[in-house]
Amino acid sequence: MGFARRVPEAVIDAVDFSKTMIEHGRSKAKRRGLSNRLTFHVADALELPFSSGSFDVVCSSFGLRTLPDYRRGIEEMTRVARAGARILILEFEPPPRTLFGRLYGWYLRSAMPFVGTALSGFRASYVYLYESIARFPNPENLLALMAECGLAGCECERLSGGIACLFRGTKRG
Repeated sequence: MGFARRVPEAVIDAVDFSKTMIEHGRSKAKRRGLSNRLTFHVADALELPFSSGSFDVVCSSFGLRTLPDYRRGIEEMTRVARAGARILILEFEPPPRTLFGRLYGWYLRSAMPFVGTALSGFRASYVYLYESIARFPNPENLLALMAECGLAGCECERLSGGIACLFRGTKRG
């Protein structure tokens, strides 16, 4: 939604594996007056329902780490991007090796599952969040993987004290 608000001329195809998330996105877009610019698809990120070279920008927000195969996910994003298109991946990363990182790691591993379970009753979701972040590749390894998948100019920008990272690359032409 943020991209749609910031880039008024953008026409956006939103994809999620979960029908519930797509329904939530649809109602959110309607409330914000963005329905005419967003099309929602229930689909697997490893087999996107789009022709090769369809998009000027391809983004993933906190979804790559949930895939069973990071390489295939990036390859699929690259496939649907046109030559010269930007690929953007916003993702949590393992906590940095700082005092803040150690505190954040403890919070993810211990406090968040406790609080999340108390509020929602679903402990497994919060344990999965920690586990998926902990096993996600470090930025250097993900940048190398992006380059192997056909992206040039790969870089990352650490955000929120190093707990998230915005990865950028451009599809080679």
